[in-house]
Amino acid sequence: MLRLNTLFFGLLFSTSIGMAGDHQPAVAVCRFLDDKDAAVSLSFDDGSVDHLSHAAPLLEKYGYRGTFYAVIKWTEAATNGTAASPTRRYLTWDGLRKLADAGHEIGNHSMTHYQLFKAKDRAELEKEIVAPLAIFQEHLGFQPLTFCYPGNGKTAEIVTLTEETHLGSLKGHRRMVGDQHYDLDKNAAWLDELIARKQSDNAMFHGIVPDGGGWRPFADISVFDGVLKQFKERQQKLWVCPVIDLVAYQQAAKAAKVATAMDKGAFRISVNYPESTAETVRRSPLSLRIADCPDHWRILPQGPTEEKEPPTLIRKGTDAILTFRPHKGPVILGPAH
Repeated sequence: MLRLNTLFFGLLFSTSIGMAGDHQPAVAVCRFLDDKDAAVSLSFDDGSVDHLSHAAPLLEKYGYRGTFYAVIKWTEAATNGTAASPTRRYLTWDGLRKLADAGHEIGNHSMTHYQLFKAKDRAELEKEIVAPLAIFQEHLGFQPLTFCYPGNGKTAEIVTLTEETHLGSLKGHRRMVGDQHYDLDKNAAWLDELIARKQSDNAMFHGIVPDGGGWRPFADISVFDGVLKQFKERQQKLWVCPVIDLVAYQQAAKAAKVATAMDKGAFRISVNYPESTAETVRRSPLSLRIADCPDHWRILPQGPTEEKEPPTLIRKGTDAILTFRPHKGPVILGPAH
């Protein structure tokens, strides 16, 4: 749960005075969705063909979605039937569309994979960072919301331009997951340390299998399967998600203004955001910790009961974790009738 001195993002909540004798718990925004201890976003760089043929089916097996970062130059080459590299093979626009249709995020990995810090001026930066957005829109019908820096190279100016034109970017730490000698024991140790420190990180994948078209692939598909299995084994404490989900949650948690009210035994919780908040952030799910939540309180129905993603209330000792989408309206807790 967030603390007031946490730099990651601040805790913003408010309460209103309830009726005399009513129990009105304190409410705090959780650091991660469902109050998980840690989070890992999954990113797959460059758009190699094994992302569709090998990564996507195993992600589906474990119930995960990832972010696939495509380079315009390489995607166009694959679509036009020309080789982008003698040793690399990349997905066409149709391949990227299949990933998007399966629920994965497609991200912007620049126009040519140029090392951005070498750019001679802002115009060159805009060509690499901003110009791809219209091309993605033309071929896929949407613009990517997040950006992946080629070679992870960036400066303050590059980050500023990127985040003026995208919802977020992979500007923090990234862990390289892959190569012929990738060690699953070290992978498990990384995850356990992440959970112990209650932090987030990005798992950066490139090639998945030998001859799959990508850079630094695993020795075979079983190693990639082993990585995902280790994620799943820690699912009670670890949130695994696409980059956009973590970015949107972090921004939502920072901007959220939580208001509560007590009336005749019913506890009303609502969340509002500043007008400048992006729509993707507004629609992001949010998790709140309700301190000393009475055992007999439940989520009270207010409308249709067949909602696709209804709010959830999970008990954690004397507290409860409420996860809901604030844009759908307030949630009311109280005794079940």
